[in-house]
Amino acid sequence: MMLPPILMKLRIAEASKRKFALWIPLVLFWPFLLLLLVIVLPFYIIAFIGLIWTRNGRAILHIPFAFYELLCAVRGLHVDVNDKDDKVKIIIV
Repeated sequence: MMLPPILMKLRIAEASKRKFALWIPLVLFWPFLLLLLVIVLPFYIIAFIGLIWTRNGRAILHIPFAFYELLCAVRGLHVDVNDKDDKVKIIIV
């Protein structure tokens, strides 16, 4: 089963300063995503009902599932940005 990301690790290292690490629990943002879904859902249903009879209208059914798959695919993302003085590392777990 695919799950959305749970945690984001952010590490910033500057040459003249000490390292800064931050762990951000993304689980706390899930209710806001659900709220956004509730807000957008009526417009989605209206668009689906209006476009169901067209050739591409049934493709609109796949939008929420594709968005969920995209959100779950972010899990495991590693971003390393290196400058000659600074380093930034982002890991999404």
